[in-house]
Amino acid sequence: MASGHYDSPDSEADEDASNTGRFFISTTHAEKIQFACTHYPRKDPPGTRWVYHTSDTYILGAALTAWWKKEKGPDADFYRDLLVVPVFKRLGLQPELATPRRTADDAAQPFTGWGLVLRRDDLAKLRRILRARRRQARQGHAVRCRHAARCDAARPRGHGTSRHGPELPL
Repeated sequence: MASGHYDSPDSEADEDASNTGRFFISTTHAEKIQFACTHYPRKDPPGTRWVYHTSDTYILGAALTAWWKKEKGPDADFYRDLLVVPVFKRLGLQPELATPRRTADDAAQPFTGWGLVLRRDDLAKLRRILRARRRQARQGHAVRCRHAARCDAARPRGHGTSRHGPELPL
């Protein structure tokens, strides 16, 4: 992530630091989000230096959770609704992906970073799908976002492409 917050710009230095263990052993959402939002000092403007932190991906997951619940209601779960059902199950990936590591409190926040593990079979399936899409694109068959037609129909004339973009080879 390029949040601008870090202790060391060296690869994996912050992730491997002994004080980062507090984030990983915390069991509640409140503890994890407190660490993620306050532990690292700001050293650069956002977007200028990439330093990986699992805690940054946790913040992203918390933001996705808040947005999805606002859109769909209190029982909505972005991980289940946006990843498990339309992606993991549809692609036939391992069923264990449907049960991510979560905080041990009422928030049950998915970790969204540390804890998502793909098996070799899953990676092989994803590779086959991506190669087939690339082959289709080379043969002149454009691959479109499944919502592109809806967005194209709603777009005022003369305003470029939809928010999903034009036909894109993958």
